[in-house]
Order: sequence, then C-alpha cells, then structure tokens
Amino acid sequence: MKGRKPYSQAVLKASDAFKKHPERENKNEPKPMEGAPNKPAHIEADFVASQYWDHFVQQLDEMKILTKADRSILEVLCELMSFRKSAFNASDIKEHKQLCVVIKGYLAELGLTPSARSRLIAKSPDTEDAFQEWQKGFPAASDN
Repeated sequence: MKGRKPYSQAVLKASDAFKKHPERENKNEPKPMEGAPNKPAHIEADFVASQYWDHFVQQLDEMKILTKADRSILEVLCELMSFRKSAFNASDIKEHKQLCVVIKGYLAELGLTPSARSRLIAKSPDTEDAFQEWQKGFPAASDN
C-alpha cells in the first residue's frame, strides 16, 4: 500500500482531527494497556541503554502516552542511543550521523520531538475519559 502512513487514532484524537468529522474515528482500534513496560534484561545490562530507558519511560509517563505495547520501540531506541554514544566516543562521525537520522524517526514516533508534540493535545490531569467514568460504577477488585 502506497501513500502517507496513517496516524494512530490516539494521535488523531489528540490533534482534534475528528472535530469536524467524528464519523471518521475508528472506534475499533486496539487500545493497549497503559503503564510502563518491563525493562528487558539486555537493556538493564547495558548501562547507557538502561539510563536512556529510564529517561524515556519517565518522559512518556509524564506525557500520559506510555503503554505496555511501547516496549519494543523503546528497546530499539535505547539500543540505538547506546550505539550512538559509542560511535561518538570512538569519533566515528559518519556512523554517529547515520544513527542520529534513524533515532530522530523513533523519537518522532513516540512523540518526543517538538514537531511531533505540536500535533498532540494533552489531556488535563483532572479529565477522565468515558471508560474511567464507567468504571466508577463498579466495586474495586479488592472489595470482593
């Protein structure tokens, strides 16, 4: 399939894309579980990658866009950041520049660049979505 890569429904909704045409929203798009994914063992073993993992997880969590499904893209991004730092320390400018270009795409995909953030509209912390409001009508799991 050729053409522009489609944005996720969450990104489109955050950018107010459905304001004029709410019928275009895909209400059946899968919604991954919110929260921080587990750090892979090989990322934990690489000090630089582990530091980046912690940094990116904190940033994405504060932006309220982190999900468990983001583990793979975070894993690759942190590996690339570690390779980039190694290339920089080894004065391999060509490899460093190539990695920077690739990394920029991963950062944009996660909403971690200024231009990517400019397309998003953050939810205010006191705003609950319809699902959260619906859940209030049920007893908590610990109440059983």
